[in-house]
Amino acid sequence: PTPVFNKRVIDRSAAADALFALASPCVYQNYEIPALGFIASCIGALQVEMVGAREPIGPAVLYKFISHLLK
Repeated sequence: PTPVFNKRVIDRSAAADALFALASPCVYQNYEIPALGFIASCIGALQVEMVGAREPIGPAVLYKFISHLLK
């Protein structure tokens, strides 16, 4: 099991899509499995905060989220 990165779940329907959209290029670039899992979990945690996939989650938002978790 992985830790819960977000407790504010609004809509989980697009979380898997966001996770796979980010994980696929990471796998192609040969990211290590723990790093891949962490990054994919972060993008999934961000995606469940919004309804559907109305707007993309940009790199700056993801970097800020990861930085906040690692502090």
